[in-house]
Amino acid sequence: SPEFAKANYEERSFLPNISGLPKSVKVAVISAKEDNIVPPSLQRDVVSSLEKQGNAVKLIEVDDSHGVPESKFYQEGMQFVI
Repeated sequence: SPEFAKANYEERSFLPNISGLPKSVKVAVISAKEDNIVPPSLQRDVVSSLEKQGNAVKLIEVDDSHGVPESKFYQEGMQFVI
């Protein structure tokens, strides 16, 4: 049913549940600037919500579309969170 699908989505979606993430957790968000599957605006909303909550967060933007970015972006993210 549509109600079940909506409840299921909200239960698993990151933004509605962001308050459950401890403030001590650092987050690196890797966002493709031309992503048509996970829009960059959604990634920026995640970053903004994390910042408002008090988490340390870094947005790493990639000049690409949806897919797996080069390893250097993962390395940058890992250096931030460690």
